[in-house]
Amino acid sequence: MKAMRIRLPIASLMAMVVVSGTAIASQVETEGKITIPQTAAVFAVCTEPVMQQTLEEDFRGAHRDSGTGLPVTVTVTVTEKLLKPGVVLRDLGPGDPWVIAKLLRAAGVKPPPIGDTGDKHLDPYSEAARRQIMDPDNPTLALQNYESFKNEARRPEGPRFGPNGNASDEQIYDRAVVARASVGGSPDQMIALIVVHPSEDLRSAKELLAEEIANSILH
Repeated sequence: MKAMRIRLPIASLMAMVVVSGTAIASQVETEGKITIPQTAAVFAVCTEPVMQQTLEEDFRGAHRDSGTGLPVTVTVTVTEKLLKPGVVLRDLGPGDPWVIAKLLRAAGVKPPPIGDTGDKHLDPYSEAARRQIMDPDNPTLALQNYESFKNEARRPEGPRFGPNGNASDEQIYDRAVVARASVGGSPDQMIALIVVHPSEDLRSAKELLAEEIANSILH
């Protein structure tokens, strides 16, 4: 039996969703907006199948799959990446990396560097000491340190990396999913981002991301 989805408001989306008995709490952060005439039929073309289905259902549920005006196709490209050492901002898709960095911070995650490709695991206590020395007046210092300690606490005990590791990257690192929505012939663009923690359901998070894009277009 298919789980029921609740249509959520346009505001930055903080929701608890239950799918197949798995609960997740995820926040969607957005930048930009797409404006479409109310009389236009709206169709979606998305590179991610879960989001494609959700967008189609939302537009159809709002009776926007038909209209008297010229039809409009919303193209959504999706990039997803584990936020592990070695990942840089440009790995999260084309466009302005500073926008992605801003959205990651809004989601409570420290953005990866622009060009550092190192893969060394950082000890959170050493990182906290380094931050205190380099930027002692930073008002977000306590939050950054808390996030580092929390991520470290999630790591399973025992070997973590290499051929004898006891955990996959998916069990250790957060995943960023970035969606870019645009309409042909229009300068309008919307970027939506969600960070999925290892214990959370990825499909549900993608549905939330698509819901946010659809709600922004429909309202």
